[in-house]
Amino acid sequence: DVIKTTQTIFMVLESSAPDSVDEDIVDALVGNFFVTRKTGKYATGVVRIRFYSPQALDISTGLAVFLDSSGNKFLNTSAVAITSSVMSLNVEGSLYYIDVPCTTEKEGKGYNADSGDISTWENEPANVANVTNKADFEYGIDKETNTELIERAKLAVTVRALVTGRGIITTLT
Repeated sequence: DVIKTTQTIFMVLESSAPDSVDEDIVDALVGNFFVTRKTGKYATGVVRIRFYSPQALDISTGLAVFLDSSGNKFLNTSAVAITSSVMSLNVEGSLYYIDVPCTTEKEGKGYNADSGDISTWENEPANVANVTNKADFEYGIDKETNTELIERAKLAVTVRALVTGRGIITTLT
């Protein structure tokens, strides 16, 4: 069974496009070696919305969509509500602001954004001066590809018994 699984994994690797093979199939194959795919992660950060004058704002989770210079989308991770009197206390220069926690629409390191990259708010309401991210959006990580997963599975230590050839080699090296 191990030989058949190993041969199937190598067939995937030797195919013209190993990363286009169904991930569930590859996950099941490498699962026989107690290896699981490293999942991707979403970048997170805070978008600052600046207004010309204080105003009440109420936005449901996921409905504020911001864009960076590459067109990547960033969504608010929680509902945002503020009254105009509370916003009047948040002053930056001559503008009033609210900070909105956000995450990227998709996972991956390509969604990490440098400070100041976010500058657009889709369906922006009236009275908005600008939007920006004062700090980087970080921690976006790409999901492991089939090729990366199989390469890692080939190096996985799954047997440590001294009664098998692989166990002896693994233990000695």
